[in-house]
Amino acid sequence: MKRYTVLFFVLVTLLAVSGVSLANDLSWWQCFYDEGPIPVKGYLGVLGTVGEYASIKVCPAPVSLEWSGKGYETQWAIADLEIKSNTAIQLGVEFAALRQGFYSIPTTVALKPSESFFWPTFGWSGTNDGSWSTPTTSFTIGNWWLPLQGVAKKNYDVWVSGTLGDIQDQAAGLYGTVVVFTVAKAS
Repeated sequence: MKRYTVLFFVLVTLLAVSGVSLANDLSWWQCFYDEGPIPVKGYLGVLGTVGEYASIKVCPAPVSLEWSGKGYETQWAIADLEIKSNTAIQLGVEFAALRQGFYSIPTTVALKPSESFFWPTFGWSGTNDGSWSTPTTSFTIGNWWLPLQGVAKKNYDVWVSGTLGDIQDQAAGLYGTVVVFTVAKAS
């Protein structure tokens, strides 16, 4: 009885190894004849590949910040960022300070998952102080071992704020910047 058990185990192992090798190489299935008495069946293996794809939506765009002009005043606005992806992704965020000619307003961009109640302790942010030595600020959320999201549709809150300096530090008028979000495969 022991001999049959060992023989059975060897046979199952041999079949498993050959099955794995056949699963990795389907070329044996390309031109295979099956013959015999009618009815005879033929088989066609079908493989398909889905490419990596994502979409991103930011609403509303643009958002508006309004200051009275009083020194050291902070204003903020919130936008919704929706990302759909079919693979693990990371998100790049790049922006400059709000600017009008030679004048700038230090600007902060922060993100958090919409369903998170742990704001501001859980989230990501960056600040551009508006100096000419740092024309843009960028940060990346996610990497290969901890992606921002996988195969999912998720929403994030984007907080944009600007803080004035003293009254004479910025001229009255319209300031602007653009925040660029880049969805990429997590690396």
